[in-house]
Amino acid sequence: MDERKRKIKNDVRKLANARRAAFTTFMNEERQETERKRKRIQDRIDQIKTDIRKEEQNAHPIPERLERFRASLKREQENMRRLLKREIEERRRELKEMK
Repeated sequence: MDERKRKIKNDVRKLANARRAAFTTFMNEERQETERKRKRIQDRIDQIKTDIRKEEQNAHPIPERLERFRASLKREQENMRRLLKREIEERRRELKEMK
């Protein structure tokens, strides 16, 4: 009987370890994907800021073009805010899962 209990406990422990490992792997992949997205968005923001500076330095800046750049910048900054908010929510969920 004791041998059977030990075997069951070991089986349960193995399953728990496998689930924990799968969860950790999944969360690491999610973090990496989020980091790649953040980098892409930040690169676009930096490029738009550069475009705005160049346009403002032109002898005859085109107001419509500046307006489009600023709208794009605002959109990308909003994308970044949403991504950061989602990342915070995911980390909270991860902490709950670990408890």
